[in-house]
Amino acid sequence: MAAIVTSSNDAIVSKTLEGTITTWNAGAERMFGYTAEEIIGHSIRCLIPPELRDEEDRILGRIKAGERVERYETVRLTKDGHRFPVSLTISPIKDAAGKIIGASKIARDITERRPRDGGVPAKSVIACCSTWVPSRSIPAMPRA
Repeated sequence: MAAIVTSSNDAIVSKTLEGTITTWNAGAERMFGYTAEEIIGHSIRCLIPPELRDEEDRILGRIKAGERVERYETVRLTKDGHRFPVSLTISPIKDAAGKIIGASKIARDITERRPRDGGVPAKSVIACCSTWVPSRSIPAMPRA
């Protein structure tokens, strides 16, 4: 099992119920740019853009309730401040008595699945623009 975690391209991280990072695999190092030594013991919130930090409270609330969060698409930050889209799966970690003591998080970089024009998923563009009416006509393209 350790070899799978170590060699995964996905970031595999564990954290306490307060959001403190407790483990960090090589995939997380490649994805976020922090070594395990730099990041373990710090808050997971340092990877979250400021305007999205309330997401962590909602995620931890669901984990504390024993729920699993699957395929949650959002944005995270690299060490140098670069934003990139990720898909997260977060699961509760329980001790031997069954008490929830933390969470495991798998983050997958989904940059290649997103449009190159700013990262808005195609479904969102279709949903928000399905009633759009242009304010002016678009001229026909000249024939070659």
